[in-house]
Amino acid sequence: TGSPPVTASTATTTTTTSHHHQQQQRQRQRQATNKTEVDDIIIQGMNSLSFVELQKEQEDLHGVPADLIERQEDITRTLKDLETHLQAILQRTQRTAQSNNNNNNN
Repeated sequence: TGSPPVTASTATTTTTTSHHHQQQQRQRQRQATNKTEVDDIIIQGMNSLSFVELQKEQEDLHGVPADLIERQEDITRTLKDLETHLQAILQRTQRTAQSNNNNNNN
């Protein structure tokens, strides 16, 4: 009772599976090491920047320059566009709800 007998076939499969698992584990370790090395290089580079250079890199990274000036007309236009988009979503949602309600009543 218990485990089936070990045959040459099951022993080969177990060895192959174990070998494959070890290869995957080594690959994950290499990837982690490479990621750590890249992180270290980036950190060293960022640490070597002046405050002004670091601020510029942060602006580039986030896509928002510190000297961005938003004009009132741009803000107003964008808010109107957003309201139009939200109204369209509301109308589609109401039509879908009405359609679902009609289908459930039939």
